[in-house]
Amino acid sequence: MTTITINAKNHTIEMNKTFAKAASIFGSEEYNQLQVTRRDYPNYRVVTVRQKGTGKADFANLSYDFMDKYIKDHATEDLKADYLNLRGMDEKWQKIEGIVAADYQTIKDWFLNAFPEFEQFRANRLALLEKIQKDREARLAARHRVA
Repeated sequence: MTTITINAKNHTIEMNKTFAKAASIFGSEEYNQLQVTRRDYPNYRVVTVRQKGTGKADFANLSYDFMDKYIKDHATEDLKADYLNLRGMDEKWQKIEGIVAADYQTIKDWFLNAFPEFEQFRANRLALLEKIQKDREARLAARHRVA
């Protein structure tokens, strides 16, 4: 099982969600380990940290409905034609009988390649979330110093 990490820079005792859940059970090995650590570092805050993902699930919930709407509103005629071809649809957005659509992953990959602004949106969003997290940590550290 993952153990506790001491972050001297942020003055925190860090653990992942699984360890925190186990440490919440009185008398468990994790609980005892946390109590020893708290005694060793009495001025440090105890925090649960989220594990960073691999990034493989980017745009995991990108639906056909979203892609349809986005393409109807933003795509050129050539891109619309390519998309409809991949989806096995006619120019009226109706399924063509007997035509097998490309698999979802192929269509998603095509969409992300055709509209690179989604990658920029993702990068901007990650930067914003990171800034919010740093601001939150700074606010908590300031509150901790005052108290």
